[in-house]
Amino acid sequence: ASRKDGSVLVLQETDRSILVVHPTDPIQFTTIPLTSLKGYPAAAELLVGNPSNKGPEGITVDPESGRVFVGIEGQPRLLMVVSPELDEIVEIIPLSRDAGFISERVDDDELDLSGLAWTPSSRSLWIVSDKGRQIFVYNPESKSVKSISLTFTVDGKQKEVKHPEGIALDETRGLLYILTDDAKKSRLYVFNIPKF
Repeated sequence: ASRKDGSVLVLQETDRSILVVHPTDPIQFTTIPLTSLKGYPAAAELLVGNPSNKGPEGITVDPESGRVFVGIEGQPRLLMVVSPELDEIVEIIPLSRDAGFISERVDDDELDLSGLAWTPSSRSLWIVSDKGRQIFVYNPESKSVKSISLTFTVDGKQKEVKHPEGIALDETRGLLYILTDDAKKSRLYVFNIPKF
């Protein structure tokens, strides 16, 4: 996730940290463990039973406010809102069934999140789910959720995008990019951004 100052944030799932790549010469790195952030104890209470392979999975930045959004994959699914200074978790939002995170494909405990993207025009997060094979468009202010199935048509037959892991949007060109993680069948899909 890129920031206004030219730095790039990389989420490291295994050690549960944010790596800041600074645009210096030579390039410098700063590692910020999520556990070091003010407000982390509240998140830790929710993540007591969280398996190591269901940790931080997606990161994006609201360039206007500088807020950083970190998605926790599952058990439970959480959205952490981190301060622009990367020193505090200012909000923890459960992405639960009650909040509208529902899939017809998988049970609630199997539904995950894989990647995040921010859209300045609608001030919304686009959250892709691998297991659900769908996108949740989440407005953090109104707490509203809309769902988009990841399907496309080939020779008149409807198919699903399998193993979607990454998401990006180019609002200027009206394009939605979905990257899959499926070994030799991995693909980059390009869609027109759906209208609501």
